[in-house]
Amino acid sequence: MNKDDPTLLIISHAGIKQINRAVFRHLSRSFSSLHVVIPESLTLSSGKQIQAEEALPNDAPLIPLQLEGRSPRTYTYVGLTDTLNQVKPHVVILENDPVSRLGYNLAAWCRKNRAVLLCQSYENFRRGIIASFKQRGVTGILKSLPIHILNFVMAKKVDALFVVNRESEKIFGEYGYRSITRMPLGYDRQIFFTDTVSRNTYRKKVQVTENETVIAYFGRLVEQKGVHLLIEALAMMRDKPWKLLLDHIHDSSGSYVQRIQEMITQYNLGERVLYFEADHFEIANYMRAADIMVAPSITTHDFKEQYGRAVQEAMACGCLCIVSDSGHLQDLVDDRSLIFKQNDVAALKNCLQPFLDDTSRRIACGSFLAKRAAENFTTEKQANIQTQVILNLAERKR
Repeated sequence: MNKDDPTLLIISHAGIKQINRAVFRHLSRSFSSLHVVIPESLTLSSGKQIQAEEALPNDAPLIPLQLEGRSPRTYTYVGLTDTLNQVKPHVVILENDPVSRLGYNLAAWCRKNRAVLLCQSYENFRRGIIASFKQRGVTGILKSLPIHILNFVMAKKVDALFVVNRESEKIFGEYGYRSITRMPLGYDRQIFFTDTVSRNTYRKKVQVTENETVIAYFGRLVEQKGVHLLIEALAMMRDKPWKLLLDHIHDSSGSYVQRIQEMITQYNLGERVLYFEADHFEIANYMRAADIMVAPSITTHDFKEQYGRAVQEAMACGCLCIVSDSGHLQDLVDDRSLIFKQNDVAALKNCLQPFLDDTSRRIACGSFLAKRAAENFTTEKQANIQTQVILNLAERKR
């Protein structure tokens, strides 16, 4: 490894979108030779296919390649080996779980070429026999056991692992991974920030009055995200002057969207619901327009909140965030008064109502969360943590 300026190659599925590349721009300030492999196109869980967004003027050099495979564990890139041989990176960063086709193949290339391999995982489910049986019975064991065994194998092949939540840190530590570092999935502070002018403009756009509290949900409309719980809790607070802000066209499950619409009609809340359409950049304006964001996620046998990007982005925009105790969400807000027991409508109502009644408290808590986000969850913070890990590995290779 070049001790002065190692060459980095990052493989990033998320990098297909411009908004997910900010951390690479920060890394490129520390490492002058940095390249990013992204998919030419990507098929979402809904079946919708998206194309790679064009490079921004200050993006790190992008290498779009054809992506094959049905899931992150089976993905591979056509021509990736040729790219590796051409770039000759000293450090390869895979933004994907090490127990994957890419993880195994990259480990082999790195071992042959004396390069360092770093992986990134959001995994927060234990894959052992007992834990898998409790989650899904015998089916859970059959599905999880190969991953469980392969983690012991990959632990010896991966030089360092980035994780984004405390549960991952514990899980991968038990497998024996040599270096585990927790970091945020940083937000771009050039996009997500407090701005009174933008807030007022977009509140006028969605037609809410000064004395109305805008409660928002940002994210996919699927059952495990628990939006039906929010509808039920709000139906119990019709006497309060609130409006609900919902993403109208987000990548969603059709049957669940229909269920939410039926609930809105059932509780006669139609005039209280505001719909918006926004890309990944404009959504920050709606976050600034909102007073309270609710993330009512529910842990299931195959889902637990691994991070909660929309929560930290809303925090950065000065929006008060109320979250369930599913997975990592509670660690983002780090305030018991903003956390409620998941899948419990009464608990959600009791958590939400005090902030509808006390505007000063809501504003103060929102300001605290904005400061917390700026100090802990930016792309600069993420890049600084990654840079230090890379430099430490470089020092050990000397």
